[in-house]
Amino acid sequence: MNIEKLKTRASKGNIKAIKDLADRYYFGDKKKAQSTAIIPKDANKAFEWWKIGADMGDESCLTNLGYCYHIGDGVKQNNLKAKKCWDQAAKKGSNGAYYNLAVLYANGWGVSKDSKKAIRYYKKNIKKKKDN
Repeated sequence: MNIEKLKTRASKGNIKAIKDLADRYYFGDKKKAQSTAIIPKDANKAFEWWKIGADMGDESCLTNLGYCYHIGDGVKQNNLKAKKCWDQAAKKGSNGAYYNLAVLYANGWGVSKDSKKAIRYYKKNIKKKKDN
């Protein structure tokens, strides 16, 4: 899809367009035609679009937003904000959020190190993968 059309749809609140646009900004455009590609990649704009999707309650946008906060890509690094995003995404059943929360607790990044919580989230991650 033409990038301008995608931006228009995203601006109107189309969640699929929001996610597609954020992905293109973050990972680059997979199209070979440079006329519609987003070059260079722009983590700041990806973060902005994922934030819009997260504010709408989208599970994958919340998970990706948490990742940006965790590594400080497109935003200042903040594990507390990452955890908040992942907590919200986990409530919606996000497999990625379960895994990322497990890693936070296993390493004590922005939270008190807690092996029991880490194992609980790892188990949820594994169970979710088996159920899919």
